[in-house]
Formats: sequence, C-alpha cells, structure tokens
Amino acid sequence: MFVENVDGGYRRSPADCANLLARKLALAFAAGGAGAIQWLWNTNVYMDSDNEVGIGFLRADGTEKPELDVFRGMARFLWENRHRMVGRKWEETVVVIPHSGMFSVRDQTDFATRRAIRALEYRLGIPTRTVSEYRVQDIGDPKWMIVPSPRVLTESCWEALLAQVEAGAHLLISGFIEADAYRRFAPRLAPFGLETAPRPALHFEPLEWEDGEAKLMSVYAGDSTQKVDCAMRADGSPLPISTFSLGAGKIVYCPLPIELAQSESQTSFVYGLCVPENVEREGSAGSLGVLVRRIEFAEADLFLILNESARPVSEREIAFGTPLATGQTALFFVRKGGKAVVAHYP
Repeated sequence: MFVENVDGGYRRSPADCANLLARKLALAFAAGGAGAIQWLWNTNVYMDSDNEVGIGFLRADGTEKPELDVFRGMARFLWENRHRMVGRKWEETVVVIPHSGMFSVRDQTDFATRRAIRALEYRLGIPTRTVSEYRVQDIGDPKWMIVPSPRVLTESCWEALLAQVEAGAHLLISGFIEADAYRRFAPRLAPFGLETAPRPALHFEPLEWEDGEAKLMSVYAGDSTQKVDCAMRADGSPLPISTFSLGAGKIVYCPLPIELAQSESQTSFVYGLCVPENVEREGSAGSLGVLVRRIEFAEADLFLILNESARPVSEREIAFGTPLATGQTALFFVRKGGKAVVAHYP
C-alpha cells in the first residue's frame, strides 16, 4: 500500500517500494512458495481510501511504477532458467511451526517462529525450511528440528518428533512443553527422568548448561513477563539446558522460551551452541543484515543475496563480487560443483 508521512511526503520512495518487492519475491522463492500473485495491476482511482488507491503496478495516468520492472525482470529470469530448477534438494534443518500455540490464547509463537528463522538464516547461515505442527508427517528426513517456544503442542506432533529423533535426527525445543493443544498437562519429559512445571518469566532469566560451563542472562521485557512461561522443576528449583539421548538421535531441551527473549542475539547464541555436528553453516556471508541463501538443484545452485541492512555492501563482503545498495536483491545461478555464474538478476 502507498503510505505517506503526516506532511504528505513519501514514507518509502518508489525505488524503496521496488526494492521491497524484490526482497519479498526472493524470500518467497527461497521458502519454497508456490509463486506470487499481483493483487492489482491498474490503480483504481475510484476507491475512497487514499492508501488503497495507491496500489497497482500502473499509475492512474498509465505510467509504470519501478515495481513493475522488478516483477517483469524477476519473472523473466526465473522463466529463462526454469530448466535449471529441477531436482530441488530440501533443507536438512526444519523449524516446526507451533500452530496450536498460534491458535491458542495469548499467542507468542508467531513471533517465536519468525525469530527462530532469522536467527538460523541471517545469523548462523543455516538454510532452513518450515513444516506445520499439523503436517509434521511431511517433515521428510531432517538432521535438525527446532520447535520454537510452542507452550502447547499436539500429542501426535510430539510422537512424530520422537520418532524422527529415534531415527537419528536432533531436536531442539524450548520453554514449557508439557501441555497438549488444550493446555492439559502432558508428561512428555517423564521418560527422561524430568518433571517440570510452568512459571511466569521474570525480567532477567539466567540460563546454564548441565555441565555449568556456558551461561547466558536472558532478558524478557514488555508484556512478556505477563504472557511468557518458563519451565522449572516440579519442586520449584531451576532447570539447566538438558540433553537426552533417544535411539540414534538427541533432544536438547531449553527451559527458557529463548526465541521470545528481548535480543535476537540471545536466540542465536543458544542455537549456535546446539547445532549438530553434521549440520553445515553454508548460507550467510557473515555480514549482519545480508542474507546469502543457496537453493540446491540437481545441476545448478541458485544464490539469493539480499541486503536488508541500512548500509551499502561492497563487492568484497559478499559472494560473486557484486555490490548491493541498501535494500537491493541479486540472484545467481551457479553451475553445480563450481563457481561459474551461468545467469544472474538483475
């Protein structure tokens, strides 16, 4: 939508809007989306809402907005390289979307899911896909599964996760988890010798590992202390991060809902210490605010590079020697097993 400041000036310039559309399209493709549908092509000047009137690729006088160049250019790029987009290899790290929590009262899981993905993709460089708690049978054969601060979880999802762990996957799950989709107690950690109870988060929450070596002070602010629950032992004593073996895999249980902490760096710190040895960090260039995302196909790799920082990035900082201004996006097809660029956008 077209948004103005109070003085009538642009909140986003036409170029900013074009860059935003390019980032949305690239991220949707990286996430395995089915495509993109343009809401309106022609601006409808007869609508009685100012911000609705501004929607459309063509202005009222018929001229094209910069967004149309992005849409047309990216569509052409993907069409011309459609023969390379065969045999996609799915990401081996999966975030399970806790939909029961999203549909429950005092939902915090929408934020937790977005925080988890940003910590994995942007800060740790780990390509990630998502699967719904209600479609966990589609999880495939992951190496690492993360369930971010679910608070409530269906029993069928929990059983499916345990089956994956027994087969060799690793699971990281956080916060109080011993409640089903209706918030009834479900003793999920009892088989591992642990009994927990929920308690409201405090502003400062210390966190340590079983060996007591790594420590973190997690901060919860705003209304988090009214809505977020941590886990404690049933006798009221604090819990460290615990690791349980199950079959060929492991479960790492974090008693704090770390994805709901005030700082994203607190989430990425915990995730970074829990990454299984067989999971490679291959996506990010390590420049904060810049996402370098690889999508693997049978005969070529597609790299999507997005600069979401407020500063331009030089060709020395990212792959393929391509500078990116603030907000810009670039796409590259690279021949499998090499670094030869066979197609690029723009």
